[in-house]
Amino acid sequence: MWRELWPVVGDHVLWLYNTSLKLQHTPCRWKTARIITLQKPGNADYTIPKAFRPISLIPTISKGLEEAVAARLSFITETYSLLPSKHFGARPRRSVEQALNALVEKIYQAWRQGEIVSLVSFDVKGAFNGVHSDVLERRLAARQVPSLAVRWIRNFYDSRHA
Repeated sequence: MWRELWPVVGDHVLWLYNTSLKLQHTPCRWKTARIITLQKPGNADYTIPKAFRPISLIPTISKGLEEAVAARLSFITETYSLLPSKHFGARPRRSVEQALNALVEKIYQAWRQGEIVSLVSFDVKGAFNGVHSDVLERRLAARQVPSLAVRWIRNFYDSRHA
């Protein structure tokens, strides 16, 4: 849909995005999600809640700006090496296979030294919603992410509704 509409509305959308960034403000409607539930396929009993998967839908206009800011943050992160080299999540040119290879190598290294290896894993899906805003702001500022971007990011995730 956006591909077809862009020649007509593109300049207006870019103006909205630039204004949002300059004002460090995301419109409330862009932060309001609609939750719908989908039936998980193959369940015998749809009277139980676990037979459904909730999904969150936000207005597509906000996704474009979110994607642009995420791309800029990714660029800053990679250009200035702001993350440890062994951090693989949500980074360009980093794969699950590379992460597993690094993990396996660490395990073999520990075994060669006669150490015992334990592994604890966490499911962090949806962790963004649990981010402590003050901590995130301090960490972004400490990594010299521009203050304009830091304030926009804070406004972006504050007061989200579903």
